[in-house]
Formats: sequence, C-alpha cells, structure tokens
Amino acid sequence: MTPYRPRISPQVVRDLQRRMSSDHWLGEPSIDTPPVLRNVQQWLFVVFALAWAALALAAPIILFLLLFRMNYTVQWLVAGLWLLLASGVTVSGMMIINGVVQLWHQPRRVPGQMVLGIAGLLFIGNTVLLFPGLRGRVPAYVTLGVSIVLAGLLVGWAAYLLFTRTQKPLWLRILDLVVILYYAIGLIVMNLVVEHDAIGLAPQTARGLSVLGRTMLPFNIFVIALMPLGQADLSHIRWNKTTSWLVGTLVVALLVLMLLTVFELFAG
Repeated sequence: MTPYRPRISPQVVRDLQRRMSSDHWLGEPSIDTPPVLRNVQQWLFVVFALAWAALALAAPIILFLLLFRMNYTVQWLVAGLWLLLASGVTVSGMMIINGVVQLWHQPRRVPGQMVLGIAGLLFIGNTVLLFPGLRGRVPAYVTLGVSIVLAGLLVGWAAYLLFTRTQKPLWLRILDLVVILYYAIGLIVMNLVVEHDAIGLAPQTARGLSVLGRTMLPFNIFVIALMPLGQADLSHIRWNKTTSWLVGTLVVALLVLMLLTVFELFAG
C-alpha cells in the first residue's frame, strides 16, 4: 500500500523558491540580524511609534485651540516634518548597518540594502539642503553635488541589476533602468531650477528648466509612490480590490496633476 503523501501547495513551493533564490531582495539572500541590532531596531521602532502617536494625538488639540485664536498649526507641521526626516534617517541608517552585516558574512556580494540606505540619506540630505533656511548658507554646488551623486548611485544600481538580476524578465529590467534614469534627470533639473540664481543660470535657461521640471514632476511623484511595488516580485502579488483601488487612485492622481501642470503652462 502506497503511503499517503500530502500534496504541497504551489504557493508554498513558490515561496520557498523566492526565499532560496539569489535574486531575493535586490539580489541578496536573507541573513539573520544579530541580537544586539535586533534589540536596537525594536527600541527605535517603539520610540518612533510613540512619537508619531503623540503627534497624531496632538492634532485634535491643535484644532481645538484654533477656536480660541491660538494657532500652533505651523509648529505642528514643522514637528511632523522633522519627525519624518528623523524616521527616514533612522531607517536608512539601519539599512546601511544591515548591509554591513551582509558584507561581513558574504564579502563578495553587493548589498542592496546598503545602497538603498545610502540613497535614502542622500535624498534626505538633498531635501534638507533645499530648505529656505539653509539656502544661501550652504554653497549651491554642494546641493547640486549631492543630487548628482544620488542620481548616479540610483542609475548605477539599476544598471547593475540589469546585468545581474537574471531571474527577472529583461524588458522589466530595462524598464526599471529607464524609469530610474528619468527620475534622476528630473531630480537634477529640480535642483538646477531651485539654485539657478546662485549658479548664475540665464533667466531664459532657468525658465525652460522650470517648465521641464514641472512637466516631469507628476511622473517623478508617481515613481516614488510605486517604488516599493517595483522592488517586489510581481508574480507573487495578488491583485485584489484593495490593490486595484490603490493603483487606480495613483493613476487618476497622476493624470489630474499632469492636466493641472499642462493647464498652468498654457495659461502662463
């Protein structure tokens, strides 16, 4: 009598293949996080969760104080912005540390988490340098340099994945490279427009770059919104109603923003 062998679900097989694949998470196998680092991550998560909870609880109080002509909305928004930047710096730093741990265990492997962590720090740094309070205090070429380094890092990483992430279809890898290249150009153009006075660009050139930047802005926002989806394995994603509504909302928002941009350009 043949013993009964339970059938393994295809989903379980695909999940095991994904975990064992060398292309998992940007071409890197999962490595256990050291206990000390795991404890630090947990404590940082608790601290930032409490901070965000306090900010959310303060919102009704801010609205209530408006009835008594006490407006602290600006202070609340500034606190939220700095909390967002601090959260981004922390997440990027932890990704860099995880990349260093991966390099320690497997020196020959290029850690994607560390690359993304460095890119996150460069993006936050570029955003901070564009704040009105820092413009003029920091040389404009420093801000432009940070944006160029960030753009080069993203394009270089996309080019690296084009040749190494062999399990992903070639046309998707080429599309990723084109999208990242487009985003990198838009990032540099935005910095050139903001710093055109400091670097001595002609008014006509600055005006043309401004039109180009406003035209590229909706697509760049759309790319940032879908960046986590692009890093996932699309073959394992179940397109339910929630996913369809999310993607549909992003597409509609993108079209509305593009129409407003075109209307503003023709109206001007």
